[in-house]
Amino acid sequence: MPQIDTRLVQTAVIGGRDSDQPVILPEEPHNLDEFRRQFGTDRFWCGTLLGGCGEKLMTKRYETKVCHFSHYPDRHGDRAMCHRTANGVDSADHLFIKVHVTRWLANQGHAARAELRSLGHGPGDAVDFWLRATEQHLRFELHPEDYRSWRKAADSLGAEEGHIEWVFGPDGVITRDMVARQGYALRVRCETKGNDRRVLIGTATENRAVAWAPLEQCRMTSSGLVTPALEELRAEGIIREGGMRMDPLPGSLPLRGAEIVFAVDTETAPPATSPFAVPGRHLVSGFVKPAGSRIIRAPVAARKDPGSHGTVRLPVVGRGTAADHGS
Repeated sequence: MPQIDTRLVQTAVIGGRDSDQPVILPEEPHNLDEFRRQFGTDRFWCGTLLGGCGEKLMTKRYETKVCHFSHYPDRHGDRAMCHRTANGVDSADHLFIKVHVTRWLANQGHAARAELRSLGHGPGDAVDFWLRATEQHLRFELHPEDYRSWRKAADSLGAEEGHIEWVFGPDGVITRDMVARQGYALRVRCETKGNDRRVLIGTATENRAVAWAPLEQCRMTSSGLVTPALEELRAEGIIREGGMRMDPLPGSLPLRGAEIVFAVDTETAPPATSPFAVPGRHLVSGFVKPAGSRIIRAPVAARKDPGSHGTVRLPVVGRGTAADHGS
């Protein structure tokens, strides 16, 4: 018995299987009629840059449920094989960001080379823009990385290319790290507008709601991407220039039993000199994260106190301070 393609695919590409030109299928039937008049009926592909199979898609019109793209059946009438995992309206956001940011930069006189990057999950993990004339690197990181992988990549890119402007999709420990370094972090999200996705840039700061603005209201300057909210923050003098080149501002660490997590950084040597480098102590480089706080990169000294019945105390070596933690 033939199997019906039940995947509700909302995004596709036009121009071929490897195209980077995205399109969204309207959900309402009257909007789909206009969509068909504009685009035709046989120009849509389950694009490889969407993580798709590269086969053609048809448009399916419904009065009582959401309209969507569908794969053509194979020669036996069965549903086509496709292992694409993301089908919703946000599944092509990396392509919309590539299109809109390239156009936005060009309108400001910047010739930029855009490239999709996979960070191990798919072609939509990140979008990189290199501005030739100003030698700037703008990265939209859309898939969350673990903190250690991101720090390694950030340090490597910074060593090779100098200043990198980071714009993050989801919120998390990485955005909080950026806020600690420079007083703000940039975010990105998209919202549907017809058969397009509008790009919004957010300015995240400590203890404030993210301030979102349309991409077209932002500017690309010699110091990086500037949003309307960021201009106000600079006028108030509460941000720091330098991005990843800046050390995080000092922060407090509530060290309470099981509420702290420490991960050894095997690729970083412990400091050669330290007030804790004494006999009976072993310095280890690592990442410390108390519950509810941002990750702190710090050397940690482990020691076994006489008469402590095996209790290990971990003094966290900060910028001139330390705190003992019994574990």
